[in-house]
Amino acid sequence: MVYRQPPSGPLNMEFNPKERFDDNGDTINGSYDVWLKNHPSALSSFDEIKRVAREKQMVVFLDYDGTLSPIVNDPDRAFMSNAMRSAVRKVGKHFPTAIISGRSRDKVFQFVRLNNIYYAGSHGMDISTPSVSFYYGNYKHQTRTIDEKGNDMVNFCPAQEFLPRIQTIKVMLQEITRGIKGAMVEDNKFCLSVHFRCVNEDNVVVLKEKVESAMKSYKDFRISEGKEMIKNIGRGFPIVVSSTPKETEALYSLRDPIEVMSFLISIAKWKKDFGYKKTSLFGMFRRLIR
Repeated sequence: MVYRQPPSGPLNMEFNPKERFDDNGDTINGSYDVWLKNHPSALSSFDEIKRVAREKQMVVFLDYDGTLSPIVNDPDRAFMSNAMRSAVRKVGKHFPTAIISGRSRDKVFQFVRLNNIYYAGSHGMDISTPSVSFYYGNYKHQTRTIDEKGNDMVNFCPAQEFLPRIQTIKVMLQEITRGIKGAMVEDNKFCLSVHFRCVNEDNVVVLKEKVESAMKSYKDFRISEGKEMIKNIGRGFPIVVSSTPKETEALYSLRDPIEVMSFLISIAKWKKDFGYKKTSLFGMFRRLIR
């Protein structure tokens, strides 16, 4: 699992980009080299990872922002490089591979443009698979579709009934943030993000108070800030992507998307050394989002 500590929940507020803070906003002391002792590089630890994973079925979960693309001020310009796209495509040929993001699934697909991987947008509330999963073919939130190349696809959207209310909330948030320079509301279909990366630090507290006050009327929705840990399922190799020390339960770390790409290329090359049979991720996604 390679991620940049993604948030969860139908509404999230993204933290300011100054990243020497933990999830409670407290400064983390110590150098990056000291932090690496507890969260060693996944690249330098690759032999250890191979040894443990060799006899196991392997799947790859990836975040998007800050993992496959650099963090940018304008979320609409978080483009991934062609080299990164090639690396993800190669991994997807050998292992079931999924990109899980708080963004809308359609937006992530527009950035990635690969048909051989799974996409989970809106923190898992909007999933598509690269092939039909017949085992879950009659599930009530699942629909079969055809992509632009004529391939069978399965979409899984358990929060469809909330879409009208989410649109109502979006209009409300756009109205209350209109007067705060740099604030932006992003529609991720099944969740909304209030970005304040470009907001003056003096106005961040005001913005958060406005959003929190307005959301008190919507008891079925919750606010989560943009640095929460991925679900702990007790398996795998959680890898955090960060160039600064931060509080995390990840076992390993990578510094930036360039190191992520190197790690993905290493995984793809490793596949050539042993046989591996692909499995389906769709059932696993369904269990995780219940």
